[in-house]
Amino acid sequence: SKNEFKYSYFNKLSSQNFYGLIFLPYLMGERAPIWDSKIRGIFFGLSKDHEKKDLIVSILVGMAYSLRNMVDAIETNTNSKIKKIFVSGGLSRINIINQLKADITGRTVIQLNNHETTSIGSAIWVEKIINNTHLKKLQKKYIKIKKIYKPNKASFKKHNNFYKIFKKLNFTLQETQHQNYEFKSRINKKMSINIGEFIQTSHSQYPCCVISTNDIRKEYLVSLREFGGDYKWVKNVKKVNLNEFQKVEK
Repeated sequence: SKNEFKYSYFNKLSSQNFYGLIFLPYLMGERAPIWDSKIRGIFFGLSKDHEKKDLIVSILVGMAYSLRNMVDAIETNTNSKIKKIFVSGGLSRINIINQLKADITGRTVIQLNNHETTSIGSAIWVEKIINNTHLKKLQKKYIKIKKIYKPNKASFKKHNNFYKIFKKLNFTLQETQHQNYEFKSRINKKMSINIGEFIQTSHSQYPCCVISTNDIRKEYLVSLREFGGDYKWVKNVKKVNLNEFQKVEK
């Protein structure tokens, strides 16, 4: 399938193909442990010699740096030691991402046999409630380990230096990031509708709810909940016409 082809592309990449191009993976701000909605993504150290694959590996490394930042914060604030990291979701199917997480955090990364852990968790609780089965028994039944990734010491040492720069960039660029955010907000001042805010349509009886915004295209994604949750992108929330409303594929 098309999605499987996209995933197979990552198998052509190597976790060793990292040459200092640092990516701050904050495309929509960052939650833990930075808690800053105004920062955005940055490629640091980009040159004419970098190729497409270098940018992709940099993005994956940036995600792993962000994970290590969270691990460090948890250990510091809880006075505990994290030895293993269990990964789930679609990205857990990609070997290079799992290996990078192991190399950069210095922890063992465990890949489960089924990446849809949300569904597995739901199944476990349903069976527990219906059959009153003990949780540990259900965990053994449903949760199986597919692969274990051990950290590479040489890779950890290499990334450790760049990780320090990654953390420093978060601090030193914060004020500049905030200034940039404010300047962009002034340019996009017409984009003043908040997420979750209801807006009127051509038929006042059916308001739409704004569920997302795209600052680049200056569009709103609005949901018409009264019509079964159909939604669409619109340029101007003040001109949502119900006659033109149609469901858009996700």
